[in-house]
Amino acid sequence: MSQTSPPKKRRLSKVQRRLILIGAALLVLLSLAGGFHLFQSWRARDLAFKALQNYEEANYRMAWLQTRSARELRAEDPVVIRSSAVIETGLGLPAGLGYWNRLAEKENLSPEDLEARARAAARFGSDEQFEAAVQDLAAAGDTAAVGRLRAARKLARGEVDDAIEEVRRIVEEGSDPLMKLDLARLLVRRHVDRLAGSPATDKRRQQVAEELAGMIDSLQGTPAQDEALALGLNFVLPAPEVQGRWADLAMQNLSVDNPALLPAASALVELGRAKPEDLHRQLRPIFDTAPLDRRTAFSIWLTRRGLPREALSLSTAQEAAESP
Repeated sequence: MSQTSPPKKRRLSKVQRRLILIGAALLVLLSLAGGFHLFQSWRARDLAFKALQNYEEANYRMAWLQTRSARELRAEDPVVIRSSAVIETGLGLPAGLGYWNRLAEKENLSPEDLEARARAAARFGSDEQFEAAVQDLAAAGDTAAVGRLRAARKLARGEVDDAIEEVRRIVEEGSDPLMKLDLARLLVRRHVDRLAGSPATDKRRQQVAEELAGMIDSLQGTPAQDEALALGLNFVLPAPEVQGRWADLAMQNLSVDNPALLPAASALVELGRAKPEDLHRQLRPIFDTAPLDRRTAFSIWLTRRGLPREALSLSTAQEAAESP
């Protein structure tokens, strides 16, 4: 018996060594597989983040290519799905709504994502999809956004009167100055032909103009005041004393970013309170270095007011300032 024991122990040792080697090989394979999985996940998320960054920088083609590549690596990763939802929706692709719905199945959407999903549904979804999206948004407490989206959907369908009533309801329930400005814009859109007529022969025109004038006055002192004054001076055509008061308010903000500045200048000329030459001298310094679109607007204003040479010299001065 003693002569057969050593070979038996040696045979058992070889089996053990084989098992250890096989186990080690399996561990290496599992580690490699796990590492590859982790790398793919990291790479997919990295591409998703880069896609969003490129989208924000208006590099839309690269953003779309990167988010597509991210989906090929990890199509069910929430980060990848969200990137696809943001970019596809932003590019006007109906598939964006599907990605928002898939993301909602995987995690609770943030308030910002709920609104983005509802916007996509307003644009691309069926009535059922839209109602589901705005109900989730309302449940998050953003009832004002729900009203805006309902109004926008109705407006896109040409239901202007229904859109006006929806926005009017929001204005009555809250104090958001931008919503009141939206209501004023909708009223102008609905009654633009009537507003161009004579108030002496159209009582409805007078009613609309008075309502708009009240809105514009109520928006003074708010972030929407300059936009409101521009709307009033361009479309409402109020009584001369109101027009002059609005023009004076607009001229308090001598900035090229003020959309009411040139309409106010026109009103002052029409009311006989200022001459184009005087306004040119007053406004020229701020428009000399203004962006092209604002400089062009001032050039057109000067030309229409009989000052074509001044309009030409504005362009020449800017070209000289930009030359090396």
